[in-house]
Amino acid sequence: MRTLPILLLAVALTAPTRADDPPHLAAARKRQQAATAFEAKLAVVQEWRNVVQVQPAPPARRTVAHTSAARLITDGDLYWSELNDPVLSSLGLNRHAMQVAYDGTWLGLRSEFDTPEANQSQISRVSTARRTDDPFRPRWHGLFDPLRWAYRGGLALTEVTATGKEETIGGRVCREYAWPPRVGGGISVTLDGKPPPPPAEPPPVERVWLDTQRDYLPVRYTDRGGRTTDIEYRADDRVGWAPVRWTAVEPYPGDPEATAVVSVTFESFAVREAVPADTFRVRFQPGRRVTVIGDDSRSTAEVGDDGYPLLGEQAEKQEAEKKEPPTLNRSLLVVGGAVAVFAGLVVLVRRLARNRADQPAATE
Repeated sequence: MRTLPILLLAVALTAPTRADDPPHLAAARKRQQAATAFEAKLAVVQEWRNVVQVQPAPPARRTVAHTSAARLITDGDLYWSELNDPVLSSLGLNRHAMQVAYDGTWLGLRSEFDTPEANQSQISRVSTARRTDDPFRPRWHGLFDPLRWAYRGGLALTEVTATGKEETIGGRVCREYAWPPRVGGGISVTLDGKPPPPPAEPPPVERVWLDTQRDYLPVRYTDRGGRTTDIEYRADDRVGWAPVRWTAVEPYPGDPEATAVVSVTFESFAVREAVPADTFRVRFQPGRRVTVIGDDSRSTAEVGDDGYPLLGEQAEKQEAEKKEPPTLNRSLLVVGGAVAVFAGLVVLVRRLARNRADQPAATE
């Protein structure tokens, strides 16, 4: 039995701990702890440069631009976001306002377009089984990605390795890191049972450049699709470094001569001490119907007075109350009936007295 504590001690000494983290990973965890709760307001300019527009005629290459705003409040895994995101329809812009929020159980989305028939109101219950180490990844909008990368570990820096290359970005020497190549899809063998030939070109690699002089901040990120994002920061007493602006450039889909550019300026970025729990929810109008999405189901439900969908017994009770006619209070009914009877007796007595007075006196 004495060997068991010795074995456990040996495992504890050899197992990797956070104290053994490389500098870039230790700095990322430190930022995440410092900015547990924060609020950011963004001014967004989206441009589609040198794209072909059919309208106004004749077709020609033009630049389409749109200015909007976004706001994010987050506390740990919980968040609330609001943004205006233009929707391209033949490169014409349609208004699209959206709210997305996650309160720890419910993930709500309210989406409104210029055309009411395209509006959406949906909510899903996020079970523990569907949670990931990066809960923002499937739900944060791309406008907030640099915040996720810098303060929420959204770049999964545990997987990167230094390439040995350096590049000067913003006047500072930054170190390049890369993720292992990822080859998605494809077949493992051909019809004759032989392995497929290697790809003609190596698969694209995700890369990130970290500023070693400023706590290994991510200052540039290139994904496998060719989108490159540059981020600028300023010194901040609370989190060390706060974002100032970021710009992303990527090829326009299906058009090698065009590019899509997103420029975001931070109107404010502030760390918050505490955020009321009621903040992290989408405000659905009571009485409206929303789409409720489960792990393997989809249905509709009416929104209750608390802003959440009525489900199960709540929904059955609400439906029953709608079908039943309104019931009067019994005490009011009794009192009203007594008053009516008394009033009727008074009228009857008065009529009898009047009839007697009108009759001629009897003669002897």
